[in-house]
Amino acid sequence: MSDTCGFCDKPLGTSASFDFCGEACQTAWRREQIGLPNPKPYVPPAGMPPAFAAGWGYTPPTPIITQVEAQEVAERILEQSRAVNAALDIAPQAQAEEAA
Repeated sequence: MSDTCGFCDKPLGTSASFDFCGEACQTAWRREQIGLPNPKPYVPPAGMPPAFAAGWGYTPPTPIITQVEAQEVAERILEQSRAVNAALDIAPQAQAEEAA
């Protein structure tokens, strides 16, 4: 077991997860696994007062998966499910042929 995040390699600290330092890294890792791009991190606009740039008084919106991305994920899951089912159907036939 590692003491660093599986996505960004930062220390896990007080994270509830044994694999990621936070929800953002876990989500980014999952998106990467299925081939979806990760949104760019928030960068405050130039000239913003330091208190706001540090996140005091402003929380950037949480990236939301679009309907198109959700459809792509659903299609990939369906494809993988079909591939697994096909492999499971082929395996017993191959074993029966080897036994004969």
